[in-house]
Amino acid sequence: MNINEYFAENPASLLIVWEVTNGGTKPVNWKCTFHAQDPSGAYRGFATFESTTPLKPGGPERHRGALIITNEGAPYVTEVTVECN
Repeated sequence: MNINEYFAENPASLLIVWEVTNGGTKPVNWKCTFHAQDPSGAYRGFATFESTTPLKPGGPERHRGALIITNEGAPYVTEVTVECN
């Protein structure tokens, strides 16, 4: 999992672009939860994304998704973390 970029799509929405790679030998499903916030924690949001089809070995596959950020704070987000399983 590699976050390529993120930016405010509009005041309330943060667009994230990421890549997922399957280093194994069999297709797998993935599920990742992204958390985003500004330095003070006043503006934050999270979202979970998952594969709709198994990811084949190799890759990477590129994906994108939007997080809703509280109080229209997407332009102030400086930290994005992700957890996958």
